[in-house]
Amino acid sequence: MRKGRFTKELTREMSRFNSSLPYDRLLFEDDIAGSVVHARALRRMGILSEKEEKEIVKALETVRGEIRDGKFAFREELEDVHMNIEARCTEITPSAKKLHTARSRNDQVNLAMRLFLRRNLISLMGLLLDLIETLSKKSEEYGKALVPSYTHLQRAQIISAGMYLNSFAVMFMRDFDRFFDSFKRVNVMTLSSGTGAGVNYLYPAEFAKEMLALDEVRVNSLDAVSDRDFIAEFLSNAAMTAVHFSRLAEDLCIWSSEEFSFAVIAEEYSSGSSIMPHKKNPDAAELLRGKSGFFIGNLVSLLTVLKGLPLSYNKDLQEDKKPLVESVEALALSLEVLKGMIATTRFDREKMRKACEDWRLAGVDVVDRMVMEGIPLRVAHERAGAAVREGMERGVIPEIFRESAGANAGKRIAAAYNKKKFNVELAKRKRSWKRLQEKTRLKGF
Repeated sequence: MRKGRFTKELTREMSRFNSSLPYDRLLFEDDIAGSVVHARALRRMGILSEKEEKEIVKALETVRGEIRDGKFAFREELEDVHMNIEARCTEITPSAKKLHTARSRNDQVNLAMRLFLRRNLISLMGLLLDLIETLSKKSEEYGKALVPSYTHLQRAQIISAGMYLNSFAVMFMRDFDRFFDSFKRVNVMTLSSGTGAGVNYLYPAEFAKEMLALDEVRVNSLDAVSDRDFIAEFLSNAAMTAVHFSRLAEDLCIWSSEEFSFAVIAEEYSSGSSIMPHKKNPDAAELLRGKSGFFIGNLVSLLTVLKGLPLSYNKDLQEDKKPLVESVEALALSLEVLKGMIATTRFDREKMRKACEDWRLAGVDVVDRMVMEGIPLRVAHERAGAAVREGMERGVIPEIFRESAGANAGKRIAAAYNKKKFNVELAKRKRSWKRLQEKTRLKGF
């Protein structure tokens, strides 16, 4: 690529600094898919003969096989996976020297990243559905087990452990929705954008769009080659998902402590101490909690790269690979670990029930009972508060708290936690995900 304009090669250090291979080599499937369609587009444009098209496609398939089999020798001096693939194709057939016609690396890279993210989005959404399903089953298992809810980490009101677990399933359902909604902004055809100013050929963009099962053709080529919004949006959604599993992990760390003893995390997701033989630490939960900072950091990293870039393409954008690839891999592993930990965690019904014997948990029920008898809420709240203070000072249960703290819990939980609606919503998302899988199967591959 340097022949012609340059007479000197990059220094060894600059070559290493300039290379994105450690990360973008994972995009080889996507780059090859884009190049196959581009070769077919060139044939439709009359730039390639039928013979040349077949030779290039065959070369691309050969390279794909070599990389899959671990037989491909990546060359750092070629900078990235895209130039490595093109160089190898050219060794296989001279026809590949025409492959980059009507294409810049700017639009080529952008398309490959979209295809990479698209297939990983589908996979990650599937993992999210598996996690939601696991939480849903665990919620059903402990649907009638009572446990205190907490505000400010202080006991609040009685709920069911099923309602508690389902609350996280609902959080992850929102995460699924965010990923699903972002899909249409990922699934865009950017070939024919060139460096940003377009190409001097009548490019069959609609044909390429259909072949790659994309939703739309880019509107503005200048924007298309510099657009990394779709990656920033993914990183934002990944960070939000990580925040949710961090919150669940925090609760499990607390609930599995001896001070609570509500949850027992399986040994497969725990570790011991190098010096204290009695220890059983919730390592999976702690690592998940810690990972949230990694996902948030990757989002901030990319936004910082993007915030001051002039149009259109700048080499700074090469820094999008690391946060994208690392976040995709880490999110997939995190979701798998979290699902396994939830599936094997046991909740102690008796310990949770005993915690519900705290008579103060009936505070809201006591206030509401007085309100229903015609006493103004603020007056009822003051009377109940005074009764709580007196009962704690004297070590007795006040008269107005004599009824069981859990007397009204069942009715209230039934109104606050709509299992039927949740199941309907989950089934809808499963169907949507399957349709997305079907829709994005590449044609002619």
